[in-house]
Amino acid sequence: MTNTTKKAAITVLGIDLAKSSFQLHGVDQSSNALCRKTFGRQKLKEYMANLPVCMVAMEACGSANH
Repeated sequence: MTNTTKKAAITVLGIDLAKSSFQLHGVDQSSNALCRKTFGRQKLKEYMANLPVCMVAMEACGSANH
């Protein structure tokens, strides 16, 4: 896995939701890791807006809804 994100190849994006930070893990069709990133709320919105269509799987911690 490299530091650069290959957005076009990401097919599944896992996101761990929390109050102020969000962990992302993107994989391709072969489950090869393409990105691992941490974002704040605003940067997450910008990143997701520019990401090609893919499946997003979310996990939220107990305090994520506050």
